[in-house]
Amino acid sequence: MTNMLKSLEKNGYIVRTPMENDARLKRIELTQKALDHENRVRENIMVIEEAMHEGFSKEEFNMMLGFLDRVIDNMEKLNK
Repeated sequence: MTNMLKSLEKNGYIVRTPMENDARLKRIELTQKALDHENRVRENIMVIEEAMHEGFSKEEFNMMLGFLDRVIDNMEKLNK
């Protein structure tokens, strides 16, 4: 976890500042760079989701998700 935070801080995505009452604790805040990146990621997710739904009715897509859930459940049973 520490290495991930160091990397995010080094790349300008977060700022860590010591807490007033306990310097061992750090307040972690997202930078504007992180917020801008989050918006781009959300936009990309929306485009991908729209592409995945193309050609399916809402009912068909939900049915498919139900089938995939059952496949996952079946595969998880194999691991037990």
